[in-house]
Amino acid sequence: MPQKLHCARCGRVTLRPAVVIGAQPFGRVCARKAGLIEPKRRGRASEACRDTRTLDLFGSAHA
Repeated sequence: MPQKLHCARCGRVTLRPAVVIGAQPFGRVCARKAGLIEPKRRGRASEACRDTRTLDLFGSAHA
């Protein structure tokens, strides 16, 4: 049976470590918190394309 890898920072079992430094594996969340990999790029609402053919769900509902 293969040996389970444990994150060097938090101790959780990591099936696919994001970073391995020497013999110490780091999970993706811990690697991101430690600054070893770049954080996710978030999409901005201003960059989203507005669909002009679809009506708003609550936009024109005036009582």
